[in-house]
Amino acid sequence: MSTNAEFGLIEASPPPEASQLGIVVWARKNLFNSVLNAVITVVMLAVLAAVAVGFSSFLFADERRWDAVTVNMRLLMVEGYPQDHMLRIWLSVGIIFALIGLTTAAWNAGGKLAPDSIQRMLIGAGSLVAALAVFGRPDAWVWMTVAGAVLIGIALVWRSSLGKKNIDKTIPTLGFLGGVIALILLVTWLLPVAMTTKVPWTVVFAALVGFYLVGRVLAGAVNNRTFRVVVLGLWVASFPYIYLVLQRRVDLDTDVMLTFVMPAAFLVLGGALIWAQLTKFSRDTAGVVTSVLVALSVASLIIPVAWDGWLELPVLGPLIGRVLLFALTAFAAGGRTFASGEGGARNVLVGWAGSVIAIAYLGTVVRGATDLGTFNAVYGGLNLTMLLSVTAIAASFPIGVMMALARTSKMPIFRLLSTGYIETIRGVPLITVLFFATRVLPRFMPPELAIDPVVAVAAGMMFFSAAYLAENVRGGLQSIPKGQTEAAQAVGMSTFLTTALITLPQALRTVIPALVGQVIALFKDTSLVTIIGLADFLHVARSIIPSQPDFLGVLMEPILFAALVYWLFTFTFSRASQRLEQKLGVGDR
Repeated sequence: MSTNAEFGLIEASPPPEASQLGIVVWARKNLFNSVLNAVITVVMLAVLAAVAVGFSSFLFADERRWDAVTVNMRLLMVEGYPQDHMLRIWLSVGIIFALIGLTTAAWNAGGKLAPDSIQRMLIGAGSLVAALAVFGRPDAWVWMTVAGAVLIGIALVWRSSLGKKNIDKTIPTLGFLGGVIALILLVTWLLPVAMTTKVPWTVVFAALVGFYLVGRVLAGAVNNRTFRVVVLGLWVASFPYIYLVLQRRVDLDTDVMLTFVMPAAFLVLGGALIWAQLTKFSRDTAGVVTSVLVALSVASLIIPVAWDGWLELPVLGPLIGRVLLFALTAFAAGGRTFASGEGGARNVLVGWAGSVIAIAYLGTVVRGATDLGTFNAVYGGLNLTMLLSVTAIAASFPIGVMMALARTSKMPIFRLLSTGYIETIRGVPLITVLFFATRVLPRFMPPELAIDPVVAVAAGMMFFSAAYLAENVRGGLQSIPKGQTEAAQAVGMSTFLTTALITLPQALRTVIPALVGQVIALFKDTSLVTIIGLADFLHVARSIIPSQPDFLGVLMEPILFAALVYWLFTFTFSRASQRLEQKLGVGDR
């Protein structure tokens, strides 16, 4: 405390923080401040202790067969993926970790951790390890007890070494995580773990750190916004490359890649038509052209057309032509709306060129030759769960947003079509959609357009999720006051700019909790694919492992491990959502 020389008053000191009060004072103030609270605290501690003892006794009982999980770890991760090509799986993991490092550097993620927080984490981890040692196997009791004591000792020594002068210092979160990763790798190399696990994980974590450092250098050398756009583009491009090229071992023949007769024709002639729609045709003429394209698109679904005879060109076929025709129809219909502002027509043409290239590339890799088998034969385990969930979540977002905008549109045709689609999909359970996509829809398709079950399931989950996402976004759009739209129109903003810059960002910000809840639900709903015969992560744990001769009837251990993995993913989604809400001020402003 210091005195004020002018008035002779003693300045008030700030109240001590909770961490400075001590655990005894904090407990007396918050847990034992009355007789009732003291009784409730004692009872709950007794219940928690009983649950912890019972659960620990169950986990470390002699009859537990945790080797059913460790021995079948590869089966749980990738199911029947060929052992000779496991390097492709590790390359996929390495690409993801490298992109995580670049993303962390581009957005300068991280923050600071107080020494008290780290001390509590170390004490908690050490206490947990030491407590588990009591119920562990005799051969692991010594090293688990020592490990717990070492963690607690590090926390206490670290706290005392800081001293009072350094009590307010913080530690970078990324530095702390780097130390944790290094400790995990050290323990992995000290324990009797197979080299086929040690080496790949060491390389993967090295790629994470290395690409983070490279990203920090690039973030300081180039424009940060440009760097972020490039990183986002790499994320978008990495997904089809990993699942359609790398893991399937697709043979991308140069001659086949260059035989893009149909995509090249659509690129040139379609681009010329779109340019004329935007700059030369009157509104009435543009409407007639759009109507003709819509009629052709619908007719192409039910009437065989000339390009059905082009099947000798392996990258073409009827499907790509029909997809390109639908894309051309969409650009011709919505070009005037999206071309508002300076350079709008150029941006629409660039978007058209990018769409044609993306459709041609995806058509090539999907139909490309591979000796690993069909999608159903290649993907399984947690790898299949991630493929289905990421595909459904990423693809359903733009569809759901467009459906929400269409349902709130003033144009009756768009509003009626969107409402019919949303109410139809929401009126049936997901398993019905999956059965329809895999059992009913193929009966209406020509033989040359046979759909792999994995592709059909991903499409069904995508359209199912889009209907629910559309309703969430529609609720956010209806929460925006009409005065904001009227103000945007008063200053001359077009409908597209008003939606893109005013209403839609606020609506998405409002419904972040609902969107994340849907992401979590969809990730867990991927386990339903086991009913139609796909070997996802839960199917391996529930059916395949208990059917093995060495682990016949062993069910609880793999199921508990599967539950832990699902919880880790969903808890991560939830925490990331909370941090995003805090950053955007959801509920505060």
